[in-house]
Amino acid sequence: MSELRQWIWLAEALQNDMLTASSLLDYFGTVEKVYFASEKEYLDSGCVGQNKVKLLKDKSLTRMDEILRDCAAFNIGVISIEDAEYPNRLRDLIDAPLVLYYRGNFPRFDNEAAIAVVGTRNIDQYGESIGRQIGYEICAGGGIVVSGMALGGDTSAHEGALKAGGVTVAVLGSGVDVIYPQSNAYLYSQILERGAIISEYPPGTSPNKWNFPRRNRIISGLSLGTVLLRADVKSGTMITVNCALEQGRDVYAVPGNVDSRLSLAGNQLIRDGATSVTSGYDVLDEYISLFPEKLNVERKIYSPNDASRQVPASSRPAKPEPDLTGYDEKQQRILKAIGEYVIHVDEVSAKTGLASEELLAEVTMLEIGGAITVLPGMMLKRML
Repeated sequence: MSELRQWIWLAEALQNDMLTASSLLDYFGTVEKVYFASEKEYLDSGCVGQNKVKLLKDKSLTRMDEILRDCAAFNIGVISIEDAEYPNRLRDLIDAPLVLYYRGNFPRFDNEAAIAVVGTRNIDQYGESIGRQIGYEICAGGGIVVSGMALGGDTSAHEGALKAGGVTVAVLGSGVDVIYPQSNAYLYSQILERGAIISEYPPGTSPNKWNFPRRNRIISGLSLGTVLLRADVKSGTMITVNCALEQGRDVYAVPGNVDSRLSLAGNQLIRDGATSVTSGYDVLDEYISLFPEKLNVERKIYSPNDASRQVPASSRPAKPEPDLTGYDEKQQRILKAIGEYVIHVDEVSAKTGLASEELLAEVTMLEIGGAITVLPGMMLKRML
């Protein structure tokens, strides 16, 4: 446990600057030696400047203990880069995350044909349709779909995978207990039923915009190949594709009409050497020799209207509504706005119409009374 705390400490101290972390580990040899190094030793290593040294000088593990307590409270698994469960595919990257947090069932990625499927948030109807089809076919054929649970292409790929009754993994740019976007709460719960939610960020981390480009290297890094559904050449989706290329992973693209803006990136990739695919089976065909016992060459036809293959509803009993007797009208509104999920205080303000100062005063009273807990990043969780 002490070494796990040190891995979390290093990731937090360097603010997830994994390139610097890798250099320090190469120089000192172990995370323990990095942790106990002096200011002079840090500077002598040539790996860090004075600004980073100031961060590394703080040896307190209080924050790390808080993170591990949150993990225990919210049923979140945590593994370091030295753990046996950590995927070798990811460990081999120069900027591999030191720590992974997860909810659900963490797959043995090195033994699976995991395929990243990504597409722009502003996807069109065709893109959504082909995304569901490819997600479905990859899982129907025995593979795993990896994506980012964003709106648009990611959502369609996850939905297709779930419809096939397969395993799908979402890599988040927030803590694994923070659902973003909130409109995908239904998808989040379904993914937990069949797969895993993964992040390098500790519980309670807000979905800050700079987190998402970094998480894309994990999506591609966990996967044998990356499939681009639809995207403009300037789309953020291309960050994942570029990560795959830099990591030496296979890249696939769905061809599209030459007069469509959302076909530009895919068609250009194909022109530059990416493999053109029109089904999930086209992708799996590349890996049958690696996983002959797992991948099924008998193709199941995808049908959007096949009711027998809809995403299975959760078999868990419905959670009873909490008894809010004893709370005043404002507090009840706040508790109902938080609901069953961890959400940001600003979203609660928008849902309740309460001004920030008024809301924070009520939040303080509710926290003192044990009705809610305030997580890092002003994320709220209802305890009722």
